[in-house]
Amino acid sequence: MWWRGEGLPLSLQNFASAMVRGADGPEYDLTKIKVPVELFTGGRDVLSTPQDMDLVRKRLAEGGSLAGVHETDDFGHMDYIW
Repeated sequence: MWWRGEGLPLSLQNFASAMVRGADGPEYDLTKIKVPVELFTGGRDVLSTPQDMDLVRKRLAEGGSLAGVHETDDFGHMDYIW
């Protein structure tokens, strides 16, 4: 089952396991990023919620590093790497 990370490399299994447990990762101060960042997001993303993307977009914009946002309604989280 993908949500438990079965069949994934160990590092991704640990990540998937943390996602299921609801573990919070560290909070990064995205306003400190000083290089241009392009965000890519998809409407079928099951790992990043629209609220997550809104927060990332806002924090990058506050720091002046948001260079662009690209949204594709029928893409999921991993579609951009294929």
